[in-house]
Amino acid sequence: MKKDKKFIKEKFDKIVRKYDLVNLIGSLGQDKLWRRKVAEILKASKPPILDLCCGPYTLSVEIFKENSGHLFALDFSFPMLYYGKKRILNNSIYPVCGDAEVLPFKDNTFGGISIAFGLRNLPNKEKALEEFYRVLKLRGYLLF
Repeated sequence: MKKDKKFIKEKFDKIVRKYDLVNLIGSLGQDKLWRRKVAEILKASKPPILDLCCGPYTLSVEIFKENSGHLFALDFSFPMLYYGKKRILNNSIYPVCGDAEVLPFKDNTFGGISIAFGLRNLPNKEKALEEFYRVLKLRGYLLF
């Protein structure tokens, strides 16, 4: 694992319980409005949907309320996924521990992809975007 990825993973593993609060304060509350808007837009997408850098499923849950098809939630931090698991009801969201720059999915899989605040933390944004478009279906939605 590259040094910068290791640092990022360790940082997020440590702030699990404060993650949502950090986003709320850092965005001055705009994160809630943004999540609702993303979920509303993704209503029009065909499942499955992928929520990248999902943290403790905050956006994933909002998306699932609007589009109850198959939803995959990927994050680099297993502690983040584990902490948020109480938010997943009836196995409605499929958690995946993985790297957004090397997605473990086939080409043209998702009708919609969201990434809330994670793009800023990806060391190789160009590689990540290539991966997003690789797994996105033609005419799919990519929201970040």
